[in-house]
Amino acid sequence: MRIVASYSEVVTHSHVGAPFDWDEGPFWELGRCSACGGIVLRKGYWHEYLPEDSGPEYKWLYPARPRKLIGLPKAIANAYSAAIKVKPIDSIAFGVLLGRVFDLVCIDQQAEGGGFLERLQDIAAKGIIPPRLVEMVAGVRILGEMGPQADLGRLTTAEIPILEGLVNAVLEYTYAASVMVAIVQKRLDEIRPKQGQAAR
Repeated sequence: MRIVASYSEVVTHSHVGAPFDWDEGPFWELGRCSACGGIVLRKGYWHEYLPEDSGPEYKWLYPARPRKLIGLPKAIANAYSAAIKVKPIDSIAFGVLLGRVFDLVCIDQQAEGGGFLERLQDIAAKGIIPPRLVEMVAGVRILGEMGPQADLGRLTTAEIPILEGLVNAVLEYTYAASVMVAIVQKRLDEIRPKQGQAAR
C-alpha cells in the first residue's frame, strides 16, 4: 500500500521534573491499494518509546472491515473467506465465489430445486429464512437464471451487491442467529438460579 496523504496530531509532551520529553499522539494515513487501486484510510497512534519491533497501533477506518459471521460450518466459512479476499481485486470473481458459498449452504441444508430461486424458496419453506428474502430477489433476472454450480458469467457489477446482501442474510439466518440464540439462552440459564436465590 502506497501512502498518498497523511495528517498528524503527534505532539511533544513534557512534565516538570521529568528527565526527558517524548512525542505521542494520533495520526491518519490515506493509502492506495496496489492490487485494486482502491483507497484505504487508517488511524494510527504513535508513542516515541514504543518497542522497536511493535511499531504504531493501527485502526482501519475505511473500507469497513466485514463483520465476522459466527456459527458457519468450516467448508462454508472457508469459501466465504475466499470470496471476501478476492472482493477488492475482481468483482465478478467475488460474485462467482459467493455463488459457491450459496451452493454449499444449499447442500448443507439439503435444499431442493434446480435454480437459485427454487432452492431459496425451499430453504424459506423450511422456516430457515424469511420468505421476504425470496420476494426481494424474485425480480432480479440474473438471479432467477442461476442454477446449481452456476459460473455467473453474465453477472454484472450492479447485481453483485444484491447477491452479496442475500448470501450474508442467508448465512445470518441459517447459522449466526441460532448461535446467538443459544448464547442468550445460556446466559439466561446462568442468571435464573441466582435470581431464585435472591427471591428467597
